[in-house]
Amino acid sequence: MTTAHKLKALPPRVNYTSMIKEIGEVNRVLGNLNGLLANISNQYLLVSPLLTKEAVASSKIEGTQASLQEVF
Repeated sequence: MTTAHKLKALPPRVNYTSMIKEIGEVNRVLGNLNGLLANISNQYLLVSPLLTKEAVASSKIEGTQASLQEVF
């Protein structure tokens, strides 16, 4: 007879106190990035290549294997 696998309670307990320094640094860096992005007049120029790359990666996962040229 097999027994069911017992899962641990969710969500897991995380000790955020030990990560305060890292969380603060990440917050600072994201703030800097946000400030830099505010100065770009056409933010779509940065987003478009990322969306295209994601479309190609998704097609590989789905098994359709589209190339960058086919996505355009």
